[in-house]
Parts: sequence; structure tokens; C-alpha cells
Amino acid sequence: YFFSPLTMSTPSCLYLEPNGLIPKKLPGHRLPPVPPNCVRVVCISDTHNEHEQLQLPWGHLLVHAGDILTESGMRHVQRAPDKSIRAVRPEGEALLASFAQWLGQQPHPHKVVIGGNHDLVLQGLGPRRVRAVFAEACGAGTMAYLVHEGAAVGPVRVFGSPYARWGSHNDAFLGDPDFSAVPPGTHVLVTHMPPVKPKAGGQSEDPRAVGALLRCGGLLSVSGHCHWAHGVYHTAAGRVPCAVASASGSKWLPATSLHPGPAGRRGDPTDRHHGGYNVAHHPIVCDLAVPGGPPCPQARWRLDAEAAPSPPAERAASAAAQEEGPRAAPVGAELTEGPHAVATREMVQRSARAQSAEAALALGRQADASGAHGQQRQSTQHGLPPLLFFGPPNDPGTAARLQPQLAADFVVHHFEDAEEAVQDIHRSATRYVACVAKLGQRGNLGLSVLEALRAKQGSSPYVAIHSATAARHAGTRERLQERVGVDLFVDHDTEAALLEAVRMVRSRCTPGPTPPADVALNATAVHPPAAASTVPVTGTAPALLFFSGSTDPKAVKRLRPVLEQWFAVHVFVVAQKAIDAIMAGDVQFAVCIAKLGSKGNLGVDVLRVLRAVQGRGPFVAIHSATAAEDRHLQEKLEGSIGVDLFVSHEDEELLLQNQVIKLCKQFHIVLQIIYQGHGGHGYTEK
Repeated sequence: YFFSPLTMSTPSCLYLEPNGLIPKKLPGHRLPPVPPNCVRVVCISDTHNEHEQLQLPWGHLLVHAGDILTESGMRHVQRAPDKSIRAVRPEGEALLASFAQWLGQQPHPHKVVIGGNHDLVLQGLGPRRVRAVFAEACGAGTMAYLVHEGAAVGPVRVFGSPYARWGSHNDAFLGDPDFSAVPPGTHVLVTHMPPVKPKAGGQSEDPRAVGALLRCGGLLSVSGHCHWAHGVYHTAAGRVPCAVASASGSKWLPATSLHPGPAGRRGDPTDRHHGGYNVAHHPIVCDLAVPGGPPCPQARWRLDAEAAPSPPAERAASAAAQEEGPRAAPVGAELTEGPHAVATREMVQRSARAQSAEAALALGRQADASGAHGQQRQSTQHGLPPLLFFGPPNDPGTAARLQPQLAADFVVHHFEDAEEAVQDIHRSATRYVACVAKLGQRGNLGLSVLEALRAKQGSSPYVAIHSATAARHAGTRERLQERVGVDLFVDHDTEAALLEAVRMVRSRCTPGPTPPADVALNATAVHPPAAASTVPVTGTAPALLFFSGSTDPKAVKRLRPVLEQWFAVHVFVVAQKAIDAIMAGDVQFAVCIAKLGSKGNLGVDVLRVLRAVQGRGPFVAIHSATAAEDRHLQEKLEGSIGVDLFVSHEDEELLLQNQVIKLCKQFHIVLQIIYQGHGGHGYTEK
């Protein structure tokens, strides 16, 4: 089913339901709930540096089928007369890092990327370097960069190949792919060249790619390259859907006809000299009935143990790239830095640090495999949970003051060297409940410790940064919050607040006391007595904080009866009372639904305190018609608070069907079954 170019004025998409034949054009926020046991796949391709112009709907899996950049050998790579790649300019790696940062900000828990014929930068850097750039921006294990190989996340298996025989001078990843390497059981085949595309009077098929898709039992093909063919087709045999997801229009345009991005500029400034593409097509969303259902958000990608061989012409170059990594551009007239390189040098430096992080991850994986660190270090001592303290030698006074006080509540693992802390995080089996870090100095940065901790242990550890600079400057705090999810910033004068916060974390590691009366009055569930040694599971429904404000009482009347079937619902009309309940620390909320409220009684204040005290754990939804329609406001709230979902009155069913809400419901049901099946004996509230 062929679609002509569509306007990008509204964030819409093409949606294909399970076993469907004709996709529907829908606004992104009007997508139906994900059917049971289905995986929602969001497909894009050929973004050509203009990825920031896209507004993507949520899905379990985001697939980009190549042509991230617009490189023909005349911009950001240096080529030899035989067309081999001599070097990648800093500007090229900076553009890749920019895309990786955007990709890391997308809400999809799992991502897949391959290269395309315009991605000479990716080919020149080599898989190891490219993966390091993505690992730093997206988090280790959250995305898979595939070069004619397979990978799996949970029950979902994907095979990706950038190779094909191109008919133009844009010839990255030129080769004949061997699709016999696609393993049985592959659910999604990702290629840059479409296996199926339209032609006059019908469609044409690549027999090798389509044969592999049918042989492996594939459920979906995702591709791009042919901008003009954007849409969804089906194989003649088996009726397997094939999404051609090119985001760009089919016409190569001069600089005067190119549209600027959201920041008022093009993604690649050299478009003003060479021309480029405009974004013209919507993302394609497919729901697939995958045996085993969707992977859990915490699942990590696993590359196939032995990658399938590259096309013969590419093996030597690929091996050299893997061995040597990126080759630095020589200093001289041929590769002088342009203005864009100067503007993005910091981005390149972050990418260089990513290579060190990737090396640390590799060391950790080797250690796990060899058993060299197989003896698990004792994570608790006398019942105390472990805390990581990074206190570099440039501020010995802080370490001397804080370590004895922290040791009263935690087993403190103190590191002065950042690299040593990073390797410990990846090699040991210790699960830290909290981390206190100084920022350190160049070459020994606490930021690298926090990045490694988030990559290995996710959002669960409570993170506090002790820095006078960060405590004084809001911009620094915002950048650190966005990068590593900081829960608290303190300096020398506010160390008491730090100790109080981590003690609250410590108290949540064991069953806590009964909530105070003013909190219990707002809850519909019966809180068990603190003295009970075992607690009926029926009294421990997951807690939900509902801040209704006073502007929309009807929303509470509609939603509360439904939510009370599964949650202990704590309703607050006054923001300060909600804040007091959160600060008391007696209730760990699984979900928070908040209205924006009104001046002096703002839901945003409630959410900020919730994130500060309970971190990134609670699922947060904002119920607001204004926010649901204003993408700029959404981005602001997502960046400052970490909102997971925006809904309005018309979208309340979307809230109730959300996967996180479903998970909480299912968890409560499982607890009920366990309790009833075992007579309620020996199961503590924890």
C-alpha cells in the first residue's frame, strides 16, 4: 500500500495492526493500546541528519534502517583513489554523536540501528567505535548497532545488514549480503535496501532477502533507501509486511529549498554548500504478535555469539576497522577543521570518552565469562546495604567528614580513582543502593563513575553529587540531571541534607513503619500494623499518588474507582500535603498521576519532590489537555521532571492501558496468588 509524501505539521504515523494489510494514518497520541503479547515496533530510516524534525510515538522497539547522515565522500571522510576510507574528520564523528544523543533521548526502551549507503562515517569508524559512541549516549545494552549480524533482547530477535549493491557514488557498505546467515527464529529483518518495493503494475522482490525472511519465520521487514517508496508492502508468499520507512522526501534539493530544523538550522551545516533532503514522511508503527510478548524495559541486547560474515569485499576493511578503531585525521591543509568542527569539538571529546567506557564494559564481560571475579563480594555487612562513595584526592576533607557518618548506615565502598570505580561497577556483583560522588578533576571525573553505574544498574541507585559548582549553577545541574539522573545536589553547607536523604534511602531497604494518620486518611487501602511479622498481601497493593488539584474534580471521580481496583490510591487536592506525604518517606509510590494544578498549588512542585525523594522509579503521568497538545511543554516537562506519559480527558483509556500500569496490576495479582496458595505464612511485606 503506497503512500505519497505527507505533511509533517502534526506528529502522525502510519499504523499497521497485527496481521493487517493496509496501514492507517493516525495521530501519534491516538494509537490504539498495544494488543496483548504484542511488540510495538516504530520504524524510521533515511533521516539524513534531520532526525530532530521527527516526533516519534512510543513503542517497545525503535528501528532505524540506515542513512543517518548525508555523506558521499565529499564532506566528512577522506577517501583514497580506490575509494577506501583513509580517515573520518572530527565533524563526521560529531554528527554521529549528535544523532546518538537524540536517539538516547527517545522514550523507546530498546533500539536497533544499521548503516546505509550515505553512512561512510559509520563504515570508516568501524563497529567498535560506533558502538562506543552509542553506548555513551544511549546507555550500554539499550541499543544494538548491527553490521550483517543478529541480536536478541528478551524474546525478540533481529537481524540487521547495511550491505547492498548501490547504483550511485553514495556507496557506503557496498557488497553482496549473504542472507543465508539470517538465523531461524528471527522476527525482524532490517536492511537498508528494501526487499519489496513497488513498480509499474505491481511490485518487485529481492528473492534472497525475501527468501531469508520466509525461511526464518520473520514477522516484519524494515528498510529505507527508496524515499519515493515510503509505505507498507507485503511479500507475495506468506504476506509478511515490509515497511519502507524513509523519513526524507525523494528530491535532492539546493540549500535555498531546505527546511531548517527545530533549532533554526540544519543538522549538517555543510548542506548549505552541497544541498540535501527535507523530511516528508511519517514514522511507521507495526504491532507484532511475538511469542513470549514484549521484552521487559530492563532487558539488554545480546549480540549473536558469532557474527555472520560480511560480504567478501568488505571483510578485510571491516577487520582492520575493528582492530585499529577510528583513524585520526592528519593535521594539514587537507583536513583542516571548519567552523562546525569547532562548535562540536566537545561532542567529539564525549565520544572519545565513550570508547573508554566501552573498554571498561568489555573488561567486565571478560571477567564475568572467565570467572576471574566470580567470587561475589559481600554486598552487605551486619545487614547494612552498600553505598558507593567517589571521593577523589583533590578534596580529602569531604571524604574525612562524610565517610564515618555514612558508615553508620551503609557499607561504604570508597574510591579515589574513577577508572578503578568504573571497573569495580562492571566486574563485581555488588548492587549499590546509593552513590555519593564528587565531580573530581580532568582525567579523574566522577561523571564517568555515575555513567557506568547507570549503565550497569539502571535508575535504582539513589545518586547525590557533592559539588559547590553544581549546587550554585542551575545550568550545570540540568546537564548532569539529563545525563545521569541525579537525585540530589549538595555542597559543604548542605551536607546535613545529604545525610538525611541517604538515611531515608537506607530506611526503605527494610520494612518501614505505618504511615502517619494524615497520609492514611488519603489512602483507600488498609495499612497493616507495624508490629506484624507477616503481612497479608491483600493489604500491600502498589501505591499510587493522585494529585488532582482543585480545578478538575470530575477527573478524580472518573478515574479513582477504576484505579482503586489495583492500587492503594492516595488522593491529594493540596500540593503541600502531597509534598509532606512524600517527604515523610513512609510510602514508596509505584505510579503518580498529576494534574498541572493552578498558581500556588502546582502539580509540577509535587513531581519535583517525588523525583528528588524517590528517584526515577515511580511511573509519572500528567493529565492535562494543554500539555497533551503542546509538544514544547512536553519536552520541557520531560527534561526537568522525567514525565513518562501525557494524557487528556479523551486519552484516559490510554493511561489505563499503559504497559507500566498493566505491570503493576499483574504484579499485584501474582502476589495475591502466592499469598492464597501458601496460606499467608512467611511472606513479609518486603
